[in-house]
This record gives sequence, C-alpha cells and structure tokens, in this order.
Amino acid sequence: SQFMGFYTSFASAVLLFRVRNTLPLWKVGAIGFNIALSAAVCYGRVELGFHTPDQVVVGFGVGLVAGAAYYALCSKFLFPSFPKASRWGIFKMLCMRDGSGVDNTIQFEYDQYQKESKRR
Repeated sequence: SQFMGFYTSFASAVLLFRVRNTLPLWKVGAIGFNIALSAAVCYGRVELGFHTPDQVVVGFGVGLVAGAAYYALCSKFLFPSFPKASRWGIFKMLCMRDGSGVDNTIQFEYDQYQKESKRR
C-alpha cells in the first residue's frame, strides 16, 4: 500500500502540473483510475491477510507524502536540468531525448511518423 500511495501521489502531480494540452476530463479520469486501482490493491492486502487495515492506511499515507516530496524534489532539481543533461553522451547512447518543450508528445510523435512514412 505504501507503493500505491507513492504512485498515486506522484502520478497525480505529474498529470496535474506537467501534462499539458490535454482535456481536464482525461486528467480527472486518469487520476480517478489511479485512485481506484490503489484502493483495490489496498483492499486486497487486507482481504488476503497480508496487512491489517491500520497498516494499510499508515502505509498509504506514508506513500502519499513520499510521492509528493519526490515530485517536489524532481520538479525543483531533476526536471529543470534534464534539457541540459540530455545533450550528454550517455543520453545519446541510450537514445534518451528531452520532450519538455513538446506540449503533446504522442501527437508530435504520430505526426513525425506520418511525415516519415510519406517521405519513404
């Protein structure tokens, strides 16, 4: 349940603050799905006898706080430095790229594939 709290908190923060050019309804739906998935996992931990309800609640709470803190650290240090770091040799070797300047990465990649397929 601690991981599910972490995941829910971090994924929700990314959806709310970093994902651009997306309908708010999609964001709400994705966050709702994450919450439902977390609730199902937490319920399963209790139902299967792996944890008590108190353990699950405390673990989920610790995960929520840790996920929010990790997002805050990433947004302060990691996210801003990524464009510069993406020019390092190791990033090129691993084919990592900086997409922070692209509002909708999926649409951008789709458009690029379409252009390339027409070119061939």
